[in-house]
Amino acid sequence: MIQFILGSAVALPLYHIFNRYIARQTNKRHINEDLNYVRSGDNNVNFLSDIISRLWSNLRVAVSARIRKTIEPILEEMGLPLKLVKVDLGVTPLRFENIVVRELQKSSDEAGYFKMNMDMVWNSTCDIQLKGDHLIPKFGIANITFSGRMQFVFNPLSDVMPCIGGIQIAFVDPPDIHLDFTGIAAFANSHLITDIIDEALNSTLEKMMVLPNRMLYKMDPTCDYLKMHLPPLGIARITARNGWGFKVQKGTFKDDVVDVYLKISLGNRTCQTKTIKNNLSPTWDESMDFLLSSHDQKVTIEAWDEDDHVLDVDDFLGSTVLTAGNFLLSSGSGYAKIPLQIENKDCGNHVALNCQLCPLSSKLKSYQMPPSDHDKNHLGGLVTIIVVRAINLPVPKEEAASCVKITYGRTKLATGVVAYVPEYDGLAGYDPLNPDYDATFQIPLNYEHMQLDRTSRIKLELVNGKKVIGTLELSHADLMAAPNTTISETRVIGGGASLQFCVAITGFESGTLQEKASFVHSRNTGTPDINHETSQHSTYVNLNIKENNQQQQVRVTVLSGNGFEPIQKTFKTDIPDVYCKVKYGSNPKLWQTSTIRNSFTPVWNEFKEYELFHHNQVLNVEVYDANKRSSDELLGSFHVTVEQVLLQGGILEIELTMEAKPIGTFIKVQCDQISVTKTRLDS
Repeated sequence: MIQFILGSAVALPLYHIFNRYIARQTNKRHINEDLNYVRSGDNNVNFLSDIISRLWSNLRVAVSARIRKTIEPILEEMGLPLKLVKVDLGVTPLRFENIVVRELQKSSDEAGYFKMNMDMVWNSTCDIQLKGDHLIPKFGIANITFSGRMQFVFNPLSDVMPCIGGIQIAFVDPPDIHLDFTGIAAFANSHLITDIIDEALNSTLEKMMVLPNRMLYKMDPTCDYLKMHLPPLGIARITARNGWGFKVQKGTFKDDVVDVYLKISLGNRTCQTKTIKNNLSPTWDESMDFLLSSHDQKVTIEAWDEDDHVLDVDDFLGSTVLTAGNFLLSSGSGYAKIPLQIENKDCGNHVALNCQLCPLSSKLKSYQMPPSDHDKNHLGGLVTIIVVRAINLPVPKEEAASCVKITYGRTKLATGVVAYVPEYDGLAGYDPLNPDYDATFQIPLNYEHMQLDRTSRIKLELVNGKKVIGTLELSHADLMAAPNTTISETRVIGGGASLQFCVAITGFESGTLQEKASFVHSRNTGTPDINHETSQHSTYVNLNIKENNQQQQVRVTVLSGNGFEPIQKTFKTDIPDVYCKVKYGSNPKLWQTSTIRNSFTPVWNEFKEYELFHHNQVLNVEVYDANKRSSDELLGSFHVTVEQVLLQGGILEIELTMEAKPIGTFIKVQCDQISVTKTRLDS
């Protein structure tokens, strides 16, 4: 599957060239009819989905075999007496939507990398059958519904084929998975079995490939895994300021003034504020910390009314979900006013929160001790443990089945097991006696970790089967004394074997907001004033853009250009007459600026407004020199997401490229979020 996606990414430009050629052949009606389906909608998305649909009869067999090899050992490890009797994934193929390829980034060693995000969606009638012992009759799964946003990191890049060292794959957030079981309701405790299967599936995915965990596929078997590692963006510190609009709850015997607390989740971590008793306008003034790996990660905010009685459950008061990038943009240097919803409708309850991104730092002063052992919401830093490989395992090759176990305080982790597989013997990059583990573990430091004294140790244990080959330990004092608080080396671990690893400890800078004053804030022109605002600057986040006659838009402004040079014509040197063509997202219409005559530094200050569905929508801009007697000449182009512009303060100067090479000419664009009364967009 990974090879297929990479091949598709390489073939994508060829597809566009072919598609344009076909479009010109209007006299070849039968060819155009065959291509109608391929050319409908977003070409990039249809291209990948179309290839998968053509390959699905093959992929479903290969993926079914892989599922068996993966799931059965997990069921055995969990002690479940279940066997997969049949795995048929059905005739409905996977499809991909909303593909965004990020700009090229430079890594610390200047090798460079880039990211590609896409939504994976699958709803298929299938035939998966499981059989248990005499207590558990045969049952099955008749339908699978699966959706999630995936991130592919192509890193590191090089000038030697295959030009990509490896691909790291992860779901940005835990995917939504729903299984329809059949033949299981006939016996007692059936829900326990289905719950265990759901839990096994979700926990396995989370450990393997939900951020910050990534699954690795090496394109180059010799690639150094340490060069592939990408640290998190930082620590997202979310501060819950206050709430308003909460109402008295009607009870059977008496009315209840709500006791409000918030639950906030990001990634696999959930934090909770204190409960404010008997208050319709609660103030918390509490912060909490989360590890942030992608701006696309979702932040879930829930409000609850706490019930003191043992038999009562807490009452749901509303929630909302937004991306971390959207949250950072909306917070700026103040608080975002967020409306809560119940069943996708505004319920009148609001909360004010701030989100700031705190960059990681190896400075000793950056480590922060949470106030007490009762404080579960704050982090003190981050420990990163990278296990690369073992060398010279002292066991017969046929008995090799090794892993590395890690212990840090009460935290226990382990790499995957690398075992001898006869059919893999002799393949490039496969050597069970010198196994590549290529595993990264990130441990956010809580109060317990920070309380460990400087002699406390991180233990790495090399294990083959149930036998311990050797152990090495690193103390806090060792890490603090190391350059950049990082130890990266190969050490003898025992039995003649060595272990290559890297361990780093980092704090974070919380005193400043990385993007604080430069954020562009939403302007809400159609929302009435709210009396219970925070005293500090705040921004209204209109998350339900289809409700209350409000529509979320982005104003795209082409500001200016610079770096244009004279164009040599046949009999003269020409000063360019510059204009821009702008395409927004999947909108088929092009917007063209006016032409600025005879200028090396054109200024337009022209804008157009578009409907904003999400911050990953892409601006494609082409710049031309207008000619009276011949066709206009392309001077360069660029593409950028709305989010990339907003995260740079709303204004970004972007270098043009020709044939994927930068040319030293720049265009400055601006993006502003606006919420207006719903009108018909001219787009």
